[in-house]
This record gives sequence, structure tokens and C-alpha cells, in this order.
Amino acid sequence: LWLPMGFSILAVLALPSELLLPFVVTGGCAFNSAVLDGVEYAAAGYTASGAPYYRGSSSSSYIYWDPDCNGGSGGTARWIVDSDLPSIAVSSDLDRDGSCNYIARINSDDSSSPPLGTATWRVYCEGSWTNNDLTLVRLMRSPSTSGSSVTSQRSPG
Repeated sequence: LWLPMGFSILAVLALPSELLLPFVVTGGCAFNSAVLDGVEYAAAGYTASGAPYYRGSSSSSYIYWDPDCNGGSGGTARWIVDSDLPSIAVSSDLDRDGSCNYIARINSDDSSSPPLGTATWRVYCEGSWTNNDLTLVRLMRSPSTSGSSVTSQRSPG
């Protein structure tokens, strides 16, 4: 069992299991459809802040919470879709680029999970930033199986 630095097995077991379930993102523009339309994201670990981060199953993209994407002070906390693996060793600017370069973002002070349901994200599409409604739907394990089957169910957003 891999544990993020600073976490005990009891801290991980105390996390609600729905936070670790995968989700599917839909609604992305054609320009970024490979990472934002019909892509499943599964929990991949935890960052230094204790927030989970997720990796896309069919692409090298990640969704993570960053309290300050350029590492300065007073930045806006947000969930980010990025092609860079987030660092688990630093507390802000998790992609370590010194700026706020990413594919999409939504401002949020809630580090426990990206917003489920439909929400308006800022997405880089075809050379400009646009407001884009993305839908994140949790994949829930069916209680009648041994855990090998997954069914899509909308969680409250």
C-alpha cells in the first residue's frame, strides 16, 4: 500500500471512500477532447496539502488542486487539468513551472474533490480561453459484485 508522505494508514482509512472512486469528464471542446471529453480519471495519490490527484486513463493528463498555481503569495486556489504530473513534495505551483499554464481550471477552496456534476470551467480551446461546462460523474462500484464491475452514477455536485 502506497501512502503519501506524512500520512498514516489510519488517516487514509478515515477518508470517505467516494473521494477515491474514479470519475468521467465530459463536455470538453474538440481541441481538448482527448483529455476533457469521455475520459476516465482515477485517483493516483495525494499532494503535499493532502488533496487527491487523478490521472486520465487514456491520456497523460492529471486533475489536481493547487492553492497557488504560480507559487507566489495570495494566489487563487483551483482545480487544474494539466499534462504535467503534480509534485507531491511542494505545497503550491504543483507543476513547478512558476506560472499558471494548464489545460483547464475551476476556482475552488475545496481541496477534497473537484466539483462533481456540471460546472463552468475555464478551458483553453483553439487558441483562446473560454467558459466551458464540464460534467464530472463518479463511477460507483456495484454493491452486488465483487468490485470488478463499475456503473456510472451522478453524484450531487
